Amino acid sequence: MSAAPEEFVVRRERCDTCAFTPGTPANRRGLTVLKAKLCVLTSDPFYCHDNLMATGGSELEPAPGTPYMLCRGFVDAMEARLARDIREPDWKRRFYATLNDAIAEIEMNPLLNTQEKRMEFVNNAIAGYFAAEDAATPDARLNCGGV
Repeated sequence: MSAAPEEFVVRRERCDTCAFTPGTPANRRGLTVLKAKLCVLTSDPFYCHDNLMATGGSELEPAPGTPYMLCRGFVDAMEARLARDIREPDWKRRFYATLNDAIAEIEMNPLLNTQEKRMEFVNNAIAGYFAAEDAATPDARLNCGGV
């Protein structure tokens, strides 16, 4: 995931298009919901798409000089996880971050313009994750063996 911006604000209430609100267009877009949930699981920021677009920016970043706005639904989900003291093991957070990075690349890379190319990219990202985990595991019996 890319570095978080130095300046951001928290949205006071959910927008009408919030990915965390059932039934909204963003909530019906599988990739957006997956990205939103992965951000919660990894504690990576998820920004309000409505605010990004309203400022004259893109779906991925605000217009120059405009601060990022954290999605209210994301903040609500993070607060609920903290209240229940839910913590993911490090390996799981690394895996989720790998998936989130792959999604971001799919969204931004115009060369990944077919389902086949996207699936190959995700498969390679996952294989790379497991290869790195295997390399870091001293006991070969715990490794995936190139799977």
